[in-house]
Amino acid sequence: MINQIRGFLLEHGIAVRQGLRFLRQQLPDIMAKRSDVLSPRMIRIIGDLSADWRCLDERIEHVTEEIEVLAHGSEGCRQLMTVPGIGPIIASAMVAAIGNGAAFAKGRDFAAWLGLVPKQMSTGDRTILGRITKRGNRYLRTMIMQGARVILLRPANWAKHSFGPWLTAAAQRLHHNVLATALANKLARIAWTVLMQARSYEARVKLTRREDIRRGLRVGLRKWRNGSRRRTRDLVTQAASQGLSENEIGCARISMMARSTNAPCKGRIQMRKTNPPPFTQNSACNARPVRKCRRFQIMSALPHKADINSRDCHVRLVPMHEIAAR
Repeated sequence: MINQIRGFLLEHGIAVRQGLRFLRQQLPDIMAKRSDVLSPRMIRIIGDLSADWRCLDERIEHVTEEIEVLAHGSEGCRQLMTVPGIGPIIASAMVAAIGNGAAFAKGRDFAAWLGLVPKQMSTGDRTILGRITKRGNRYLRTMIMQGARVILLRPANWAKHSFGPWLTAAAQRLHHNVLATALANKLARIAWTVLMQARSYEARVKLTRREDIRRGLRVGLRKWRNGSRRRTRDLVTQAASQGLSENEIGCARISMMARSTNAPCKGRIQMRKTNPPPFTQNSACNARPVRKCRRFQIMSALPHKADINSRDCHVRLVPMHEIAAR
């Protein structure tokens, strides 16, 4: 229909730039201002073709809206639409073709059924791989290929996907058509896995060395903090077993941060409103106070002076009247 309109205009010496948008914009002006070149009958024919074009666009939009509504109403389609390059049309076509994917044992079988694997011609010890087989559902294979080509048009977004490093390396050694086929094969496998496992697609992006180090530090700090809290609970439980009252135990939250059993205790006491600086290492055998509390005080000591033994540090709760006596 569009080619017919362009052909009629070219017969009368009127050329329009390629693209649907430019023809749709310039066609009303041509029909209104070029009556000297176009006869009334030709203007009527082009007008009828333009009306059929608009009617066809409306029908396509209406059917597209119906497909989108159906896709968003299906759980499998919603999960498939989380895969890069797959939208409502591909998701609905895939669910309609294979259901939940139980007919295939693995993703490679689904890609082979679609015809996205090379045709193998082997003889003796030689393995010759030819063109793709193009078997199975032709419409679904074509749509997945189009989704792969859409991804290839945006190299800046490759790093956001889990297959970004592989795609970057493959783009340097493969032809663009071969690359699109390989990416379509990978998308088909990912889509089958998402559909079979009934879960959304999760991009597992490989971190750089600096990001990996930061993540390791965060994980290590979280583990260390959780261990510190556990040692705090054990320490408070041991303090309560020695006969201290709840008020004395509740005056401070003890958080021990020692890292080894060889070194004297290193930690800090967290008050209700203020956080004092951490303990300093004691060089003498006699423990000295670090910060005074309301009723008692945390004191670091050597292992043989400790009254409460934690996993890797030793502290002693000393009432205030003993500190005043010293």
